[in-house]
Amino acid sequence: ISLAIGVFDYVREPEPILSKMKQLTRRLAIASFPVRGHPLGGLRKIRLGLAGCPVYFYSQADVQRLCGWPRSQLTLQALDRDYLAAVQLT
Repeated sequence: ISLAIGVFDYVREPEPILSKMKQLTRRLAIASFPVRGHPLGGLRKIRLGLAGCPVYFYSQADVQRLCGWPRSQLTLQALDRDYLAAVQLT
């Protein structure tokens, strides 16, 4: 089982981490991605930017592309400020 909640908010290039998750995961992978265009996203970007912490946001298409699992295995749910991606492998 792989779990990455609140990780991709702060990762400029998520592909290497997702690739490693894909290699290591045998049953279930779950990851969250902050929603691009959420009303609070701009405020969060400013607040974290002032603290020197970059934050990244994603569209639903971004998440599907980045995850790279077949759509038949990927469940993508919008949960207010985040997308929750889950992949159940057999």
